[in-house]
Amino acid sequence: MKKQICIVCLFVFGAGLMAALSGMFTAGLNAQDVEQCWCCIDGKVFYIPVEDCKRKEGTCYKTKEEAMKFCGISMCWCCIDGKVFFIPSEECKKKGGTCFKTKDEAYKNCRENMCWCCIDGKVVYIRTEECKEKGGTCYRTEEEAVKYCRAGEGMCWCCIDGKVVYIRSEECKRKGGRCFLTKEEAIKYCRQK
Repeated sequence: MKKQICIVCLFVFGAGLMAALSGMFTAGLNAQDVEQCWCCIDGKVFYIPVEDCKRKEGTCYKTKEEAMKFCGISMCWCCIDGKVFFIPSEECKKKGGTCFKTKDEAYKNCRENMCWCCIDGKVVYIRTEECKEKGGTCYRTEEEAVKYCRAGEGMCWCCIDGKVVYIRSEECKRKGGRCFLTKEEAIKYCRQK
């Protein structure tokens, strides 16, 4: 009879253990399946569980953009170093970017106003205006910039006094000329002057 009791005891103990383990795994699954939302609390946006948002008297939104808009955070399509991001306007300005109202406008202006620039024998991707201000030469692709900047030691087609010559970009600038990637561009510019 003692053997039967022990077998029954083991069965009851085993069933209890299984139930406890099952409860632990179920609780783990439920924690992962908690519904979350983009929550606006006091002018800031967080991605948190819906219940936490309600408890903190926040408002839930399906998308981050929607939450930021209704939370009072000014958003824009921002161009930074030739790349476009949808971020808060304030953050865009802090990072030296330019804000645009639409994605299309940002992509158009962002890429058009950027170039691969050769400055002092180094290639950087910056705004075209900045390249010119720093005395650099703009190129359409990184490969072209590397080719002409390093191999050509900063050589360019230069328009000086209505004439086109292939010289070092520093010399071109020193003489009051303007550098171009191709001879054709330099000739066209010189004819317009």
